[in-house]
Amino acid sequence: MGEKDQGRLEFLQSLIVDLKKIEGDQQVIIQHIAKVQGDLQNEGKETIASKIGEIFSNASKNTDLLHEIINEYQMEINKLKAGG
Repeated sequence: MGEKDQGRLEFLQSLIVDLKKIEGDQQVIIQHIAKVQGDLQNEGKETIASKIGEIFSNASKNTDLLHEIINEYQMEINKLKAGG
């Protein structure tokens, strides 16, 4: 592996670490949103709970996108390591 490829590999690995941190933070946010939504439903605040449900859905989509990005970068890392 050339110096340029090694630099790219290190950059991608660092990027994946950062993205995984963000993904973990998103998971915590989703858990908090779900709790708030449940609390609102228990209080009979269905209209507000449904709006919170939209926030939950958007946060879940963001987590899915982060996971896709991480996988794409991981595939790129694997190609670099394989010499391609």
